Amino acid sequence: MRLAGDPVIRRIVLIDAPAVLGWERWRALEERYSFGMLKSALEATKAVPAAYVDLHAHMLLAAINESALLVARGGDHATAEAAVEEFLRRLLRTD
Repeated sequence: MRLAGDPVIRRIVLIDAPAVLGWERWRALEERYSFGMLKSALEATKAVPAAYVDLHAHMLLAAINESALLVARGGDHATAEAAVEEFLRRLLRTD
């Protein structure tokens, strides 16, 4: 999340790339890389039943993407980053 507060990263990765590539191409890249990594991690750790891996990977990716945008658009990046990190930590707790 730290990179989301960087103006260059914010502009190129979070704003320009999806607009330039188009939603379908951007989504395909996300599915191939980000979604694929999350799915692989969930499968490897057996954190969720196999039948729910895709659902959990999609929901985690959505949470991560929205979190990055919150940090990027927040005025106080350090505070937003800390809040997002705490939220993601709680979200991923398994106890």
